[in-house]
Order: sequence, then structure tokens, then C-alpha cells
Amino acid sequence: MDNTESYAIWYSTVADYDKIMAQFVQDAKGSCSFEQDFDLVHKYMDYDHAVMIWYGQQHGELGKVIRILNPALDEGFSFIIDPVAELLEQQGVDQISYLFAMPEVCYEGQIHSNGMLEFLGNVKCEQETSEWMAELLRDL
Repeated sequence: MDNTESYAIWYSTVADYDKIMAQFVQDAKGSCSFEQDFDLVHKYMDYDHAVMIWYGQQHGELGKVIRILNPALDEGFSFIIDPVAELLEQQGVDQISYLFAMPEVCYEGQIHSNGMLEFLGNVKCEQETSEWMAELLRDL
């Protein structure tokens, strides 16, 4: 049984952990640079279910976007890493430092980069449901 979910995808080619993380530090009003820069301040952002993946051997370093070429990438996230890698390769990007994927957000903003993060696109990802979850869903 497959589970399909859509994600708005941003990535970074900046090799600086602290600068990337600073994008998500909330200010006194409860928003962050990322939300302000991409005009998402008034949109619900479910950070608890966001997918954040570091691609380098150390957080903040660049790493190959192809999962089998990058030992830092966990196979358990192939449902999102593989379709994103395909899109990145189409754009000529073969290394990134960070991937940020927000589920169930369809970003259609005019801003595609803030100098730190680049908007890649809205991507549908299929994740195989585990056997125990499939059994639980059948019992409902």
C-alpha cells in the first residue's frame, strides 16, 4: 500500500550550517526569515511534519544529490530524496547542503530564492506504507 503526499521543496547550496539554521529561528512575532522572505508568514507551516535532510558528511557541507552516491543519505527517505534528485539534476544541480520539504503546502509565490534557500517546486512523493500500518488501516 502506498501513501502519496505533496511537499513544497526548498534546498540550499550554501555550505554554512549556522546560516541555514538562522533561516528558521523565530522572532518575537513568531515568524522566521524563511517565512518572511518567501511570503509565508500568514500560511500554516507544520514544522513538526517537515522533512529536513542534511546532505554533507557534516551538517552544512555539500553532498551529492543522488542517494546511492551519498552515504550521508538514509535510504528511509528515498521517497523524497529520489524525486528531488531527479528535479535537481534537470536543473544542473548535483550537490546541495540541505533539503527542506514542507508537507501539504503548495507554494505558488513569486519569490524563488532568498540567497540562502532556493525553491525547487511542489513535488508529489509516494512512500510505501509499512506492513504494521497497512494492517492497522485495514482494521479501521
